[in-house]
Amino acid sequence: MRCAVVRLSVAAAATMTTKAPTCAPVLPAKFLVDGSREKVFDEVFLTSSSGRTVAIQGLNPILPGHTVVFPQPPVQRIAELSDEAWLDLGTHGRSAQQRLRDGGSGTAFNWALKDGKAAGQPANTVCLHVVARRPGDLERNDLVYEMLDAWHPIEGEVNKPPELDIPEDDVREARTDEVMAAEANEYRTLARHLGVGGELPTEAVQFGKFSLKPSQVFFTSTSGLSFATVNLKPLVPGHMLVVPRRCIGSIGELTDEEMEDLWLSVRAVQRILEGKHGSQGVTLGLQDGPEAGQSVPHVHVHLLPAPHIADSSL
Repeated sequence: MRCAVVRLSVAAAATMTTKAPTCAPVLPAKFLVDGSREKVFDEVFLTSSSGRTVAIQGLNPILPGHTVVFPQPPVQRIAELSDEAWLDLGTHGRSAQQRLRDGGSGTAFNWALKDGKAAGQPANTVCLHVVARRPGDLERNDLVYEMLDAWHPIEGEVNKPPELDIPEDDVREARTDEVMAAEANEYRTLARHLGVGGELPTEAVQFGKFSLKPSQVFFTSTSGLSFATVNLKPLVPGHMLVVPRRCIGSIGELTDEEMEDLWLSVRAVQRILEGKHGSQGVTLGLQDGPEAGQSVPHVHVHLLPAPHIADSSL
């Protein structure tokens, strides 16, 4: 089946707020919407040095500076990306964020990636959203998640992800150490079965100002630079965090080694999560800065499994 092609020149978009990239992109860049439609971009905001990843502005943005980062060639699911391509996506997202920050587009940033139809993925292309935030840009800070849920690459179309029963913050109760330890132990067992991760801690691990008991930590990278922990007050069952071992507030302040280790750890932990919950999709999220809703000034990536649905075609 031939695809309907929409050819765009993003540089002409009214939402372009920052300077053109200094590196020459591999063009045209393609974004698969569905089985019959694709978008083709003659110009991009930023491209990685490898040419594996591009960043686009003006793709139906939810806020000024909203940038969409996706691989070339486009693929539907994270699992289809090699480790090198997955790393390129994450590090390019960080480069796009820095370009936006340097250009004055935002003081904080929300990252979001929906992997799989069950998670509400709106198109046949894995895409990482980097949303620039400013103080007071939204009436309610967490409105950004509703806007991301509704985002669709085609202007005028609205994405309708499966509904999740997420309780309000003041309703969610902190879990006991025993409950969290039991959950973490199940993930530890699965991690061993999958052959992922390194030596687990035997002493408390620092997460911002909080000291986490080693029983809450179920994964560490082989380098020891990253770890994963169960959540004290999960939004959904299986909600977990992947965290760099060094306490640092912004993803832009991580070393290249720490960034790569964190991003590969996210991928490994996603395998554990999907293996345990049988989910057909996962939502990844990161809040970088207070204006983005970051409550603990220590970089951390949220992973939320999607509920099981019958149709797993995406």
